[in-house]
Amino acid sequence: MILLKYVMSSLPVYFLSCGWGSEDNRKITSIKWDSICVPKDEGGLGVRRLGAFNLSLLEKWFGGC
Repeated sequence: MILLKYVMSSLPVYFLSCGWGSEDNRKITSIKWDSICVPKDEGGLGVRRLGAFNLSLLEKWFGGC
């Protein structure tokens, strides 16, 4: 579980830090988290909102008890 949490939290940071900017112009590009979480077919990156995903799984697992 710890490994899963570590990987899931670091993947967005890794993908957002790769490939943005050119060799001539190395500057950090900022982007709103809301636009990253937009589905791919709507122009976003398709990253899940982990907080909402976690709550939905908890509701699924413990909601029927």
